[in-house]
Amino acid sequence: MLIDSARTGNSMLRPVTPGWPNAWSVNTGVLWTLGFGHVDQFVHSEPEFEGKPAIEGRLGRQGILENPDYQDVKGILFVVHSHRGAAIYGLWRSKDHTHWWDHEQDLAQVLVKLTQNNYNDELDTYGFNLTEAP
Repeated sequence: MLIDSARTGNSMLRPVTPGWPNAWSVNTGVLWTLGFGHVDQFVHSEPEFEGKPAIEGRLGRQGILENPDYQDVKGILFVVHSHRGAAIYGLWRSKDHTHWWDHEQDLAQVLVKLTQNNYNDELDTYGFNLTEAP
């Protein structure tokens, strides 16, 4: 999967990114999909012009954190470079995040500090923090 370098906002950690570049637009959250996507999930994109399809296709692969072959991978950190500077974004499963806060608080605190609240899980639990447009 190629990650569009023009889309670097933290909202790419959500399943879909609403309202960008137009108020009526919906785009698939590329980073969230890399972690939690499902085979045959719709891939939303910006239509070429009004009246053209906004569904680009269907996802052909399972996300890393959803794939049973990668159960030992507990999370993914992305270093994103943009005109705003570098930032670290994170994805992890909700069950692992809960475990860290309950049993490994030092680890949880380091991850939150590294990502500065730029993180999410498969349930879009922290989507309310992710408002930076791509």
